[in-house]
Parts: sequence; C-alpha cells; structure tokens
Amino acid sequence: MEPSLPKSAKHADFVYKQIVRADELYDQDSLDECLNILHDLIENYDMAPFPRLKTLRTLSELMDWEYAEACRHEAEHLYECCSSSKHPDRYDSKFRAPLDALAASWANKPASEMSDEEVDYRLKVDHIVVKVPSSTAPPSPQMSEQTAEVVHTAKRQALENHYAKRRVPQES
Repeated sequence: MEPSLPKSAKHADFVYKQIVRADELYDQDSLDECLNILHDLIENYDMAPFPRLKTLRTLSELMDWEYAEACRHEAEHLYECCSSSKHPDRYDSKFRAPLDALAASWANKPASEMSDEEVDYRLKVDHIVVKVPSSTAPPSPQMSEQTAEVVHTAKRQALENHYAKRRVPQES
C-alpha cells in the first residue's frame, strides 16, 4: 500500500512552474497574465503553505485594496501558522520582510487617496474612534451636506492620525 500524499503534492510541480511563470510575467510588467495565473492557482489548486503564501503576497501587491487586504491577511495568518520558532531566520527574509513591506505601504497610504469604502473599512478593522465635533448631529439619512462633509473629514483625519504613529519614512 502506497503512503497517501497530501493534496498539495498532487500538483506541486505544476504549481511551482506556474509561480515561476507568474514571477517572470510580473518582472516583464505583464500584470494581467500574471494575475490570471495567480487567480487560477488560488481558486483551483491545493497548494503547500509557502507557495500559497507567495501567491497571496503577490496578489496583494496587484489587486484593488479590498481583495489585496484579504489576501494580505490570509498570508499573514498562514505565515504565523507556518513560521518556526526554532529557526526564525529561515523564512523571515523570504516571507516576513515582504509582508512587513506590504503592511508599511498600507500604513503609508494617505487617507486622501482612499475611497470612502476603504476609509470605513480601515476605521473598522483598526478599531479607530472617530471624534465628530459636538456641534454636528450623528449621521442620519436626512443629514445635510455640510454635516456629511464634517463626518467625512473627521473620518479621514482620525485615520491619518492613527497611521501617522505607524508611518514608515519613504526612501528618496
């Protein structure tokens, strides 16, 4: 009787070749083709943890903020599950450093460049309290444009203040 292999081993060679191909396309700025390969891998193949982590990390660099953030969170979780406390340096430069760079780019993005949905998402995820000046009423469907603008500005200011503490200086 043959020992059973994990599902991820069934297509391991194919997955590896596809990841190498996606890397080549990424380097050539053929991002649509790269995305197609990565989406196919994530959606249709069981992968070992580290190839999946690499795929998620690359997707999080290329996609719109919402999908990218979901990929980044999954990659972070996968890294935490797989990293070894016995050999912390083994995977840190290959996997931890790029995840940290993604987190830094997330923190360095100005609130003025975010959609309202992204602002609301970040406020919720990071548990940021928004202080609206006391002269304005809480938001309601009947609120005036002026009140809506005050709330809009307060949300973005709260986000900017929160991320200013974690902001990483940009290299020139």
